[in-house]
Amino acid sequence: MLIEFFQILVVGFLVVYVREWKNKLKRRHLNWNQMLMTLRVNDWGLEEICERYLWKEGINATPENIWHRISGPKGLWAMYENAGILLQMAEYAAEQNFNMGQDDVDENLLASLRSDAFHLRLHVLMALGEFALTSRGKNTGVNTYRAATLYIGMMARLTKLLQDHATHLLPEFVAAV
Repeated sequence: MLIEFFQILVVGFLVVYVREWKNKLKRRHLNWNQMLMTLRVNDWGLEEICERYLWKEGINATPENIWHRISGPKGLWAMYENAGILLQMAEYAAEQNFNMGQDDVDENLLASLRSDAFHLRLHVLMALGEFALTSRGKNTGVNTYRAATLYIGMMARLTKLLQDHATHLLPEFVAAV
């Protein structure tokens, strides 16, 4: 029984990986407007867990109640999908900044965004796995909280990057989220 569970788990991860890989290949050639259109809108309660999420990091919710505030799996999956798009937006803004002959974007910032996107997706998958096993979301508090914290941080740092290096892209980004 345990072996079958792991086989199903491995196949599930492979399916998700192949799907994400195909989507990533498609997204490589997106322009700014296409990225904005691909970004999941905030219809899952992000404004309920933080104040001014584009301009400031931090969450106004506890790990125990964050699951309900972000609409559970819906909010987690939106964070998962948006993580890659936010990262692609940051790289696009850095490229635009370079093409305009301005100062280079801090590589540490881009590296931290990449790391955050990876860890965010990892915590989302762990929280969704826990949710699937418990069917109530009771034990997902820590991973959900970590994923939300990383997501808010990514949004704030991307906004700061756009403010500092690609101001012409900022109004469209703010309007889209």
